[in-house]
Amino acid sequence: MKIPTVTGLMDTSQLGYTLIHEHAVTCCDWSMRMCLRGQFCQEDRLLEMAVIQLKKAKAAGIDTIVDGTPINLGRDIRLIRQASERSGVRVIVSTGFYHQEDPWLTWKPREEIYGYLANECEHGVEETDILPGILKCAVDHLGLTDYIIKILGITAEAARTYHLPIFCHTVPELRHGSAILDIMEDHGVALENLIVGHSGDVDDVDYLESLLSRGCYLGMDRFGTVTATPGTTLERRVDTILRLCRDDWADRLLISHDYAPYTGFIPSWREASTDEALEKAVNFTYFEEFAAPMLLEKGLPEETLHKLTHENPRRFFEQRD
Repeated sequence: MKIPTVTGLMDTSQLGYTLIHEHAVTCCDWSMRMCLRGQFCQEDRLLEMAVIQLKKAKAAGIDTIVDGTPINLGRDIRLIRQASERSGVRVIVSTGFYHQEDPWLTWKPREEIYGYLANECEHGVEETDILPGILKCAVDHLGLTDYIIKILGITAEAARTYHLPIFCHTVPELRHGSAILDIMEDHGVALENLIVGHSGDVDDVDYLESLLSRGCYLGMDRFGTVTATPGTTLERRVDTILRLCRDDWADRLLISHDYAPYTGFIPSWREASTDEALEKAVNFTYFEEFAAPMLLEKGLPEETLHKLTHENPRRFFEQRD
């Protein structure tokens, strides 16, 4: 099966080692970039930072990154394509909308918002010939508001029309997963085509297995992020994966970091753009360098690790309905 990347179509057999949810260059608000210019970020340095980190990924054996930056989270398709070309890492990009109650979308009719997604799926992202390979949606701390329910429904409709899978950002400690699955099913989405994202932020195995039992995939995709939420340390994330694998869910887990070489949220541009910041351990290689050895040391078979990083992403993209 063929799948679009920023450098052209490729066969799913070529995916190789795939990180299912990253941000290849940045999450960086376009209004801030346009108005504040170099105070907010400098485009040449931004590209350079992305290429440095993607080349590290390539050297670590990572072949493909799925970029989860949707329309209203600062996606810059031209920088993503340049970063992919210069690094040799293949990048699959997203269309869709993030979770903020966006004033530019709130009052627009469903048909118009759907048209935005349809145009990208049919004609290309940001007036290029690059097609998205996945849809992105999100539910955050505000929960399932009327606006979010509308956007989830529109996303589901686009997924069905264009035979694309979906990644849904979630805050797993708020337990919205089951309701999200209900909405997707109500709109005719086969749950095997959906990733419940950021699920590795909790170690509540009962909750995670309740979602897996309905047929979706889980994004264990924030390796390197540690918060006050129980379960986010490296060892706890590893132990959660081990438990799920021992309970026969290894076929439904997808690995990543949710990493961006620069995010406009934090820290400051001045700090993030230094050479020292680029040497921090958390980057596209963190799982391979720290988590994979720990998983093997704790007893995960090599073939199961290969399944998480290679086989599961390929199967996920191949089973689109």
